[in-house]
Amino acid sequence: MSSRISQAAILVGEVTTGRPEALPHPLTDIANRALIDHLLDRLWASGIARVLVAPVGPDGDLTDYLVAREDPRLLVRDRDATAPLADLLAGWADGPLLAVSSQSLWLDGPTGVLERMAAEWRPDAMDVLVLAVAVAKAFGGTGLGDLTLDPLGRVTGLTGGDLAPYYNTGVHIVDPAALGGARSLNGVLRGALARQRLYGLVHDGAWFHVGTESDLANTRAMLAEPEVRWVIS
Repeated sequence: MSSRISQAAILVGEVTTGRPEALPHPLTDIANRALIDHLLDRLWASGIARVLVAPVGPDGDLTDYLVAREDPRLLVRDRDATAPLADLLAGWADGPLLAVSSQSLWLDGPTGVLERMAAEWRPDAMDVLVLAVAVAKAFGGTGLGDLTLDPLGRVTGLTGGDLAPYYNTGVHIVDPAALGGARSLNGVLRGALARQRLYGLVHDGAWFHVGTESDLANTRAMLAEPEVRWVIS
């Protein structure tokens, strides 16, 4: 990954699809690893140097689990869901960062997701770059989709349950200066959309929707198959 993007914030419990879901806890086991570990593995392998993990309110189990790793690259900071995200990142973010929902689970395509996103990032034109996946290629989900893109990659619409061709995977590059008073990633996205500075990059690998019990069960079964190879294990 480019040195321009070296930090990431994992926002626990953040819903990026625009629809209520029963999100899995970050310690949920998938393929014999905690969901949070799958995500962290991908971030470290992509050149991320430090990660802020932000649960909503105290989460003793998650905090204890991460602190036990004794990893100086990790910081756990509780967040208030009613407070602006800018407050959470104040004094920590020093430039563009990855803002990732804690339920994000993907397999890379021919080139790593985060490497592709860093190469696509254009701060002169973008406040947010979101990793999108075609609804038809996603594993799980309702099929409604979350966003539409124009031929140049600009997001032209965010849905609240209407039909759309792409899901938001929960992986974004965000300019902290563009957060404003938004209290959630959805608020950040809608602000960037209004400014015509919200863009999308279409994922060329696999992405797993784990926001429902049935999708979580299907993901576990699929990733337990011996022929499924994790790009990062």
